[in-house]
Amino acid sequence: MASIGMIKDSYENLSAALTETLITEAKLSEEKANAYVTDLKNLYETKPWRLDDISILIGKHGLGEILEMKQMEKVMSFSLSMYNACPNKYEFDMGEYMMSTQKRHEAMNPGAYKVGRNDPCPCGSGKKYKKCCGA
Repeated sequence: MASIGMIKDSYENLSAALTETLITEAKLSEEKANAYVTDLKNLYETKPWRLDDISILIGKHGLGEILEMKQMEKVMSFSLSMYNACPNKYEFDMGEYMMSTQKRHEAMNPGAYKVGRNDPCPCGSGKKYKKCCGA
């Protein structure tokens, strides 16, 4: 099992590698690259997040307009690897997550049709409602 020190080193190494990739491949300034990595760290450490939060962060920093597909894949890979190596990532309980998911569904479909148990889940996961958010 990896020690906390090794995990923290790995996390910092991934952060540095992501920053370097943004500077060399995406031609971002060091300031902009550091801002993206800092926002990413804050995302992982302060709240429960979804994969589309990373996409939103990429859009916020204008990376979607700059990066080519191969570069985007590399940035996403580094971003997800950083989460896995994050030593103090935000841990959330499933009940809290399910409540936030249910609220998202209600916001997306106020007063709309009632989702049947065997219908596709409206969250877009591709699962049946009964196996996803209706469980």
